[in-house]
Amino acid sequence: MTTILVASDLTDRSAPAIARAVLLAATLPARLVAVTALDPDADGATVAAARPALLAALAARPEAAGVDYAAEAYLGPPDQAIPAAAAAVGAELLVLGLHRPRVLDTLRLTTMERMLAAARCPVLLARAPAPAPYARILALTAFGPSCAAAILAARRLAPAARMQLLHAQSLSLADRLHPDRAAAEAAEAAAVWAARLPPEVPAPMIVPGGLHELLALAVEEFRPDLLALGASSRSDPGALGHHVRDLIRDPPADVLVARAGAPAPDAEGEAP
Repeated sequence: MTTILVASDLTDRSAPAIARAVLLAATLPARLVAVTALDPDADGATVAAARPALLAALAARPEAAGVDYAAEAYLGPPDQAIPAAAAAVGAELLVLGLHRPRVLDTLRLTTMERMLAAARCPVLLARAPAPAPYARILALTAFGPSCAAAILAARRLAPAARMQLLHAQSLSLADRLHPDRAAAEAAEAAAVWAARLPPEVPAPMIVPGGLHELLALAVEEFRPDLLALGASSRSDPGALGHHVRDLIRDPPADVLVARAGAPAPDAEGEAP
């Protein structure tokens, strides 16, 4: 990995994203670019102060001493300017802070979700401070290409971390009548899918049940500090899956989301 882009809104909510991005850039190593998206009507003082504020936030991290970093402010909506900036610098990872909840979130895509949909590189959502490299990765898999992409991206970010794969098997009425057949079919699908992954990736655990209930149990037992998710919906590979949308709004740990063959974002948003 050569370049990481981290987005900041210049508030404390972005502090975990800055901390994690700096730590990753120092340990991988990689070049780090910090960006913020400003309202096109922002006054001159706000625009002038943005880049120095980003540089100060990076420099304040002790791990930044040996990191090649830069900063830039863009004018335009974040969901357009940030993915465009990531594409412009050739970022292989986009790091974001968590979304600020709003009343209308249940009725529309959030800004974060629009950025995830537009980004053509994996996106890391930083929930907590970054005291150390990731140690335990929980990957949720539906045996699709975007799930494989998320696992490979997670291995690149944390090659020494323990990894556990979980497949929540939804059982139809027919499956419940023939559980052995359902288990055999799931195991066959898992073997075909896993054959494309590196041999060090563990075999997925296939557990009948609902995803959210099984995830809560896995988080309690395994205590992951990173979740790896495939972005794509089964029915529409170009859209975010509804489970992804649910999890990224209130995740139990940092979340890495990746998709296979994501389109490039529109090149909107301009640097002042």
